[in-house]
Amino acid sequence: MLCGNTVVKDKDNKMAIKKHLAITSLLGASFAALGQNSFIVEDLKVEGLQRVALGAALTHIPINVGDNVDDYTISKTIKSLYRSGHFDNIKALRDGNNVIFKVTERPTISFIEFEGNKDIKDEQLNESLDQQDIRQGEPLDKTVIDSIEKGLVEFFHSIGKYNAKVDISITKLPRNRVKLKLEFDEGDAASIRQINLVGNELFSNEELLKLAESQQDLPWWQFMGSDRYQKQTIEGDLEKIRSYYLDRGYLRFNIDSTQVSVSPERESVYVTANLTEGVKYKVKGFDFIGDLLGREDLIKSVIPLRAGELYNGSVVTSSEEFIKSYLARFGYANAEVRTIPEIDDEKQEVQLTLSVNPGKRVYVRRIIVGGNQNTADEVLRREMTQLEGAWLSNQNLERSKLQIQRLPYMETVDFNVVPVPGVDDQVDVDFTVKEQSAGSFNAGLAYGSYLGLQFNIGVTESNFLGTGNQIGLNLNTSTGSESLSLSYTDPYFTPDGVSQGSSIFYRNYDASKFSLVEYKSKSYGLGTNIGFPIDAVNRVNFGARWIKEELSDIAEYEQTRVLRETFLDPDNPDAGFDFTKYELSVGWSRITVNRGLFPTAGSRQTLNLTATTPNSDLQYFKLN
Repeated sequence: MLCGNTVVKDKDNKMAIKKHLAITSLLGASFAALGQNSFIVEDLKVEGLQRVALGAALTHIPINVGDNVDDYTISKTIKSLYRSGHFDNIKALRDGNNVIFKVTERPTISFIEFEGNKDIKDEQLNESLDQQDIRQGEPLDKTVIDSIEKGLVEFFHSIGKYNAKVDISITKLPRNRVKLKLEFDEGDAASIRQINLVGNELFSNEELLKLAESQQDLPWWQFMGSDRYQKQTIEGDLEKIRSYYLDRGYLRFNIDSTQVSVSPERESVYVTANLTEGVKYKVKGFDFIGDLLGREDLIKSVIPLRAGELYNGSVVTSSEEFIKSYLARFGYANAEVRTIPEIDDEKQEVQLTLSVNPGKRVYVRRIIVGGNQNTADEVLRREMTQLEGAWLSNQNLERSKLQIQRLPYMETVDFNVVPVPGVDDQVDVDFTVKEQSAGSFNAGLAYGSYLGLQFNIGVTESNFLGTGNQIGLNLNTSTGSESLSLSYTDPYFTPDGVSQGSSIFYRNYDASKFSLVEYKSKSYGLGTNIGFPIDAVNRVNFGARWIKEELSDIAEYEQTRVLRETFLDPDNPDAGFDFTKYELSVGWSRITVNRGLFPTAGSRQTLNLTATTPNSDLQYFKLN
């Protein structure tokens, strides 16, 4: 709409035409008219830029030098600049055939401050503001301030704080920056004075309200309880009441309406729910439509639905979830299962039809592992039963998580399934782990007049250098006693999970140094073992050890007479005893714990049998 024209001639007979136009949008856009007739643009200028680069501003100007423009074209350009979110005010001027855009940039948010908030944490507020593009370092759109205030007040009302106030202030700072401050006066939460259920005849108010988390009109001595009103809690309580009826056959049960009345002083509320109970319905029968991948008979025999029984909402839901979970084992991760009831009110029966749409089979494009600072990726990936390139299986995902979590050097394991953009049958799986220490180190040095100098050092590690291999070293020495042991186990000696371990030990003991029966003992040996996985929780292990034991300088006591007569060489009684043993062992273990250290579920059982071979100097067996 043209408001007026002014024509001015300068000494060079150049004309500068300015036309004042009405506001063209709700954003407050205004510009000086460029003339009713179109003209060819010879130059474009943007004035007033501070933070925004010229190149960035020009990307939102859809005209170029050489274009033929008119008022309509300029109006569209101004709107385009506003949509960029960088500017509070924009004017367009014409100087000859040059177009000049004078802009006022939106101020940049330098700092966001919260004060007085208790029920909403700073993190929640920042997340809420971020969803509305209000964040530090970004331009401030003042048009959303009112909606933010209203949204926060509505939140406080939903948790019973009807006297809450929210004030958002903007403080100007140098260099077109501002500080945004949100001040809260939350006030006290309103308490539930009374919950009224209207229309229930089959079950009493007392019986139904026992299901509710919300409490009403608590006396002062029940200070541990809470009768604070929260909208989400009330809604959850009503859903519990709905489920209570549906699980008992009342298929037509309905919550007709809910009213929340606030007292004049806004300190208490009254909640009223109007119910329609209906009558009980039996399941006449059930069938399937859709694609069950040829497994209809199996699914029908496993789900808990039964004809002739009372309708039960929980049974219907669990049947739907079972079918979804079962199809997800075979890669149909987005299966849809919907129960369609056909109700016969006259006979009080319902025929259920389960509509099954498995959707597309989903494949895993990539598995990404994160959070492992010390453990190699390979160590975690070898525990996974979900493989890249294979179809997505919820069973394999959960099993992979469990097996990684059983590693003693893992504290927590989580995974997230992320759809691949632009593809509806591929996903990426992100595994995030948190490591924990699974080793120990101890060392000691002491001196005593009785035992002399004592020294010990011990190292155990279940994740040696991030390889998942286990090592152990123990050294102890003192007057009359020396011991050394070394062990090493590779739990994945083969890619199939066959484990292999080796150990070596040496012990030397002089009992006379400890004021005991005089004798000297020396033993040393080495061994190896190998383990085979039967399934995810069962293993069998086989081991062999060679042990050499020597006893010497045995004093002649009555207690050792039989031993000496049996084993000592009468021609050389000072030679002592010399035993060579060959041990073979077999073991079984079953581990179902949910984590390697400090499990909260599952169990661990082991059974081992050890026996010496016939060519050993000593014959025995051990079972534990």
